[in-house]
Amino acid sequence: MTVRGEAGAFTCAVPAALAEKVAAKFAVGDSVKMMCRGSELTYLEKV
Repeated sequence: MTVRGEAGAFTCAVPAALAEKVAAKFAVGDSVKMMCRGSELTYLEKV
């Protein structure tokens, strides 16, 4: 998953356990808060 913002782009891998949930709740163009640990997504929220 890649997020683009004012500071540029950031990419994190989505763990298999979260992939279906992320695909169901988020779409291209959504505004989000994202946190990653290393290169793996740990938190994603619409803003």
